[in-house]
Amino acid sequence: MIKISPALEVSPFKILNTRTCVLSEKNLENTAFVFCEELLKNGVPFCVIDTKGVFNRLKIFYDVLWVGGEESDINMHYCDFKKLAEKAITHSIPLILDTSKTSCYEEYLKEFFSNMINTATNSRRPYLIIINDSEIFLPETGDGITQLNEIALMKLGRGLGMILLSQKPSQIDKNVLHNCSNKLLGSLSKDDDIKSVNHFFNKENKLNLKELNDNEFIALGGFGKGNSINPRNRNITKQLLKERAIMTSLKMKKIIESLRKERTFKAEKVKERISKDESKNKIRLKKKYVLFGDEIEDIKRVSKVFKNVVEVTIEENGAEINLLFNATTGIPYYYDNTLHIRNEFGQFIELNDEESRTLSILSSEDSSTTQLLKDRTGMKHEEINNALSELMKKNKIIRAEDENGKEVFKTRNNIPMILGLSSMQSSIIGETEELSEKIEVNDKIITKLIKTINPDALIKEMKVLIYPFYKIEIASLNPRTVMIDAVTGIKI
Repeated sequence: MIKISPALEVSPFKILNTRTCVLSEKNLENTAFVFCEELLKNGVPFCVIDTKGVFNRLKIFYDVLWVGGEESDINMHYCDFKKLAEKAITHSIPLILDTSKTSCYEEYLKEFFSNMINTATNSRRPYLIIINDSEIFLPETGDGITQLNEIALMKLGRGLGMILLSQKPSQIDKNVLHNCSNKLLGSLSKDDDIKSVNHFFNKENKLNLKELNDNEFIALGGFGKGNSINPRNRNITKQLLKERAIMTSLKMKKIIESLRKERTFKAEKVKERISKDESKNKIRLKKKYVLFGDEIEDIKRVSKVFKNVVEVTIEENGAEINLLFNATTGIPYYYDNTLHIRNEFGQFIELNDEESRTLSILSSEDSSTTQLLKDRTGMKHEEINNALSELMKKNKIIRAEDENGKEVFKTRNNIPMILGLSSMQSSIIGETEELSEKIEVNDKIITKLIKTINPDALIKEMKVLIYPFYKIEIASLNPRTVMIDAVTGIKI
């Protein structure tokens, strides 16, 4: 039985394949956790859309698949959502779809729930969808996730149930709310929100929702006839998260590996403004003598070549910044009439996450103690010591003493100072045309480098710019090759 409170125990079948809404301004997160804990105890498979990044705490006690940002079991960007939808239903996998660290999650959710509809139609196996902040995905006005709307309004029988959680019921699609057969209504203070749920009451059970206590809900429909309930406290607390580590079983790890895929990005071609013939005019062929005489070189071949450049839009301290990276190596570029490599950032690529973060902080300061590094990075003492030891072995840093004789660490002279992501800001100037093809890039290294310099930076978009050059092969006793920027005409 699903035991939400001593006064509310329901069969799992009363929630599976039905529509439930839990609407309240207060104690909503606790109630959502109680539902999840009870469903997991009863072996009821579900996915929860987590907009706040809190439901990963379920992994303390339960083997749940966490799909989301970089710290999750599998990053959304590398997840095969078609396979995920199929496996979730056919293997009854409970999962968390964490959208809190990803700004472009809509396309992933649409792909996932579209395939979930198809799989549920064919298999008829029960599966539950829990939507936190439902007004975001099933809005009364504006664009939501159309596949979720279809599930919410579809006839029962395909096996897909739904629980809607919201503090703002007036902003949820009214047709979706009307389709809910199980209701828990908590404290609501805004007249628009109260008006949106008035149709749930009749004259006998109508109550003033403004007067409810923080942990008081009215059970209606399949949950009750207007009786008051107080959901129990969740078992998994923030304190428990500090005391216990989240776990992933070997079985779940195998499932995770089967879901990984390479990420591709939309591509745009930068249009060349220099023709092949014009590029030849940029070459000065050597003469027999320095200033005169016959030319001793000849242009043998001119071919067009391209470099794939990743343009990343990030948000840092409330401002949007564009950064450029080599699509293969992940090393940053800066653009000044042509592409220039920023080799000073290449030093981070060969390092692991702890070493990169430590070196990034040391490169922005004159020196630092172990304790200061621990405070700045949030890493454990052992992790800091290991990172410092490896960085010294790799000749990146040295151990020294400050004026008080205290042990400090500092970067070697050949390690440049990193001034933050804003110092890397750069954009390609030129007209582009969108291509239908998608390009694979080494975005893991790019993401690692961005997060090394600023862990709080939000990556909003990545796209590939295909940048043109002319490769001019020159024949002589000493053959040489010259590259000309096909946009600006600059000789490389």
